[in-house]
Order: sequence, then structure tokens, then C-alpha cells
Amino acid sequence: MKSSTSFKPGQSGNVKGRPPNNHSLAEAIREGARPAELVEAALRILREGEPAQQIQALNWIAANGYSKPPERHEVQAEQVLDSRMVALIEAARMTPHERRKALEEEDADDHES
Repeated sequence: MKSSTSFKPGQSGNVKGRPPNNHSLAEAIREGARPAELVEAALRILREGEPAQQIQALNWIAANGYSKPPERHEVQAEQVLDSRMVALIEAARMTPHERRKALEEEDADDHES
């Protein structure tokens, strides 16, 4: 004799569906960290982190802190940023292949000196 709880072919075992999750990851982050803390952490990584971490922090700051400007003004980056920041920005714009080639060229230049 079959139990009344057995499923019928083609019928879902959970007719009401999955219960709603009241807390998304984004909500948990908003509840656990203030925006100022996130900015401080990103800036600390930008100043003290490894180059790959610095690029990610720079991208996060750019994506979350600035909207696209309505008009574009050409400014020499050296006027605004130190040489390390300029190098990070240039590296972020390169493809992995271009970065590898640039590093190889730097190594070759260092060995010639």
C-alpha cells in the first residue's frame, strides 16, 4: 500500500515553492558594514596592497564612487597622480598579454642597466 505522501509523476513535491530568503548577500553586507568602512578598506588596499589588489581596489572605487562624467576633460595624469598610480591605471587598461610583455621589457631593461 502506497503512502499518501508519495509524489505523483509530473507533480512537484513542493507545491508552494522554495520559501523566500529574507536576507540577501547585499543586505547582509549593508547591515554588517558602513559605507565609510568599505571606502576605508579599499583605500588601505590601494595604498598598502599588492599590485593586483590595488588594481581591484582602484576599479571598485572608480565603479562605486564616480558616475560617468557628462563631458570629458583631458588632463595629464602625472599632474594629478603620482607615478605609481599612473602605472596601476595603465596596467589596469592592458590585456594580460600586454601586461606580460611590458613586464618582460622592464626585466630586459633592468638587466641591461
